[in-house]
Amino acid sequence: MNKFNLKGKSVFITGSLCAVMLSGSALAEKVDFTASTHINRGTCTLSSGSDGLTYEFGNVTPVEAFAGTKNVEQSFKLNNCVAVNNMSLSLSSTSTADIASGAYQGKWVVPATGGATGVAFRTEVKNGATGTYYSLQADNKTMNTGTEKFSPEWSVYIKTTIVPTVDAYSKMVSGSLNSTAVVNITYL
Repeated sequence: MNKFNLKGKSVFITGSLCAVMLSGSALAEKVDFTASTHINRGTCTLSSGSDGLTYEFGNVTPVEAFAGTKNVEQSFKLNNCVAVNNMSLSLSSTSTADIASGAYQGKWVVPATGGATGVAFRTEVKNGATGTYYSLQADNKTMNTGTEKFSPEWSVYIKTTIVPTVDAYSKMVSGSLNSTAVVNITYL
């Protein structure tokens, strides 16, 4: 089974409870408890749970890889957000390749060591509100969306397409497409 996993990070609500006991005399006739809860800005829960997103590609031919037409799209939504207006996304992975020029230029996730060679996973993201795709390179840098903001009220769609990293079919080596990447979410 060939798959590509994107593991999402989420920050959960944390609280702290402070209690102060005040005594009016040495006999402790009166005890006052004062408590407050502090909620850190920028907390949400991930709708897909902690399993992340899995991209099943099945069998991919060199012709499909060169055409850049084999893609899978998954989505997630943030729920129960506290003090989150927008979010920014970045992608990181230990298995990457730089494509220096051409239609697929960028730093993309590739199959893990020992897997297929000559292919990469070009990753794009769109906000459920507009439908415009933005490249999400595996460089751990915040994706540039111009003036468009990603709001937690909309689902986030992540599409990955298998693209070639080589210039000839003969340079491809068959193997597993398994790989892992992390989508980093920063709350704004």
